[in-house]
Amino acid sequence: MGIEDNSQQPNTGSPYGQSPPQSQYNPYGQQQQQPQQQYNPYGHQQQPPQQQYGYQPQYQPTYQQPQPQQQYYGQTTMPLPPQQPPMSNLNKASDRESLISSSGGGIPPNNNQTMVGSYNEGEIKFAPPKYQDVWFSILFGLNFGLLIVVSASAFAKTPYTYYSNDYDDTSGGSFGFLFAILPFTIVFSLLYIWAWLKLAANHAESLIKYSFIGAMILMVGYCIYFFVLGYIYLGIIFAVMALFVILFYISCRSRIAFTATLLSNAVGIIKEYPSVIRAGYISIFINFVWFIIWGSAFVRVNMVYTGAIQTCINVYLVFTLYWVFHVIKNTLHTTVSGLLATWYFCSGPNGVGMPPNPTLGSARRALTTSFGSICFGSLIISIIETLRYLSQMMINNRNVVVKIIGYIFNCILSMLSSIVQFFNTYAFTHVAIYGKSFCDSAKSTFTMFENRLGSTIINDNFVGTTIAIGGLVASLLLSILGALISIPFDMSVYGGALALFIGYLVIITNLEVVYSSTISLFVCYVMEPEVLAHTKPQLYQLYYSTYHLR
Repeated sequence: MGIEDNSQQPNTGSPYGQSPPQSQYNPYGQQQQQPQQQYNPYGHQQQPPQQQYGYQPQYQPTYQQPQPQQQYYGQTTMPLPPQQPPMSNLNKASDRESLISSSGGGIPPNNNQTMVGSYNEGEIKFAPPKYQDVWFSILFGLNFGLLIVVSASAFAKTPYTYYSNDYDDTSGGSFGFLFAILPFTIVFSLLYIWAWLKLAANHAESLIKYSFIGAMILMVGYCIYFFVLGYIYLGIIFAVMALFVILFYISCRSRIAFTATLLSNAVGIIKEYPSVIRAGYISIFINFVWFIIWGSAFVRVNMVYTGAIQTCINVYLVFTLYWVFHVIKNTLHTTVSGLLATWYFCSGPNGVGMPPNPTLGSARRALTTSFGSICFGSLIISIIETLRYLSQMMINNRNVVVKIIGYIFNCILSMLSSIVQFFNTYAFTHVAIYGKSFCDSAKSTFTMFENRLGSTIINDNFVGTTIAIGGLVASLLLSILGALISIPFDMSVYGGALALFIGYLVIITNLEVVYSSTISLFVCYVMEPEVLAHTKPQLYQLYYSTYHLR
């Protein structure tokens, strides 16, 4: 699937661990201080000279030195990771568990191998901090200011519609119902996440396989269900989807081992730096506050405005809802990607060492120097989602022609939205690693897709399906148990819905952090395999032994 480059381009630079004349790897935010190559964290202090990136003399490997050729960005081809014989002892569970920890193994690579650099060798990793796409940060702030003006003007007007608060509360135990549901939902969600992370850390390959089998069973079940009810078109759609999932699994199941290695590694890093989970909970709280603010403005606007003015303001409010939501979501993803990239470049027996508070440093960069890029990328998907909202309004129109056009536009925009969100996920990972503008990160992402699109899609589908099935199982369990607990209060429907909503927020936040972590490790590996070979040699051999290109 996709375009895969099966050629190997040798490293045309200087010997690995020695100083090239041009390429420098300085920490993001620091001035150039040493002529030697450095792999230091984005935005942290320069390490002492004795910790500089490079092999010790006793482990200096040999390299082939072909004639250098001038290469231009976007015209180079991404080479395969360096060839290494598989290690026979990596299949043992104890060895795998030790490799996904922060150490990654301390045995240097084979001295007889040829190291091959990444396709973007020569670019600055963790570039000096520079505020990127500043105008989009300003535009985001102005949009928020406009929301305040619109809300204030709406609350200053007298509403046309009044709602009566006269109703009979026959529940008799609303507070008791809440006190029963909330603690249970939170405790169950935390226990479920703990069990899921434990399973992902120790049995990731089985988790991915059974999640995909569960997805296939679910698709077939929906297909049979709709055919039995007489919904032939829906049954055909789910039959095609089930067939696609089955064929994808059969043709790509040999790649599960590599995704499982990434997933186990990502979970191990999250356990080592649990503050990244707390960052996810903070994003939930910010989203909750934002929905309250937006909902209050939306309700008030529809109480005081009518006609074309009401429609125009509603479209603007929907656009603002999407933009702020995606900015919060992508800020979390960029924070997680920054942490994982710091671990990838700095940890390990041959690394320079992790900086203090790496999660805080990554969040600081996401909220300052990279915030404009986040606003830029989020603006693109928000415009598409707003256009989908307009197409939905066309579908609700009574005119048949307008309705048909609305269906066509909605279908096109739905596919475009999925593609852009998929692309943005990897573009924001480049933003976190290299500190570049969104456009430059998009160019790097396009180049990566030209050479690794097949591997990217396969890995993303395996991880995404595993997380989706995990969230679905938790949602079903929570809705059933919440309804059962609420039976004594005669509110089983509300109990199931509330447990589902709260539990899903807690669980999906943790799973989204795992997804971002896995994607970040994948991007770092396919772009900079030689860094992992140096800093964590045994972990590199485990990655390589499971990374099969077709």
